[in-house]
Amino acid sequence: MFDTALQRRIIVTSRLTLAMAGLAAPRLVARLFGVRDAAPSLSYVMRLFAIREAMLGYQLYQASDAELEEIYRQGIAIDSIDLVSAIAGYARGDISTQTLLLGGGAAGAFAALGYVSRPEFDR
Repeated sequence: MFDTALQRRIIVTSRLTLAMAGLAAPRLVARLFGVRDAAPSLSYVMRLFAIREAMLGYQLYQASDAELEEIYRQGIAIDSIDLVSAIAGYARGDISTQTLLLGGGAAGAFAALGYVSRPEFDR
C-alpha cells in the first residue's frame, strides 16, 4: 500500500538534517521556528532538541525489521507530545503562530508519517 522504505528514509533524513542544523546553528534553527528569545541558554536548549532528533533518527536508521514497530511507536509518542505541547503553548500565549505552525506542524507530520510507516499499518 505504502512505500515504507521511502517513508523511513524521509523520517531519518529529516530528523538527522534538523539535528545537524540544530547542533551547528541553534539560534538560526530557533529563529526558523519563530523563537526570538535572546537568552544565552537558548543555544543549549536547541542543542538538546537537536540531540534528541539525532537519536530518534539514528534509532530508526539502525533498527532491524523486528524493532521497527516499537521504534515508530516511540517516535509517534514523542511527536504527539510535542504537538500537544505546541497547541497548549499557543493557547497560553507562550508561542507565536509561526512556532505553532512550524514546530507543531512538523511534529504532527512526523507523528502521522510514523503512524502510516509502521509495519502493522500495512497489513
